[in-house]
Amino acid sequence: MEPALEAILYTAGESGVTLGELAGILEISESAMRQQLDAYRQRLAADD
Repeated sequence: MEPALEAILYTAGESGVTLGELAGILEISESAMRQQLDAYRQRLAADD
């Protein structure tokens, strides 16, 4: 999931993308998208 998420965020650039748009693109619920983003954020923070 992370490579796809990174690609979407990179492509969105400064204009950004909403949680609903991300969830729709990845065909998951907004709740599941929040969980994925939180887990991703935690992994990024652990890399610091």
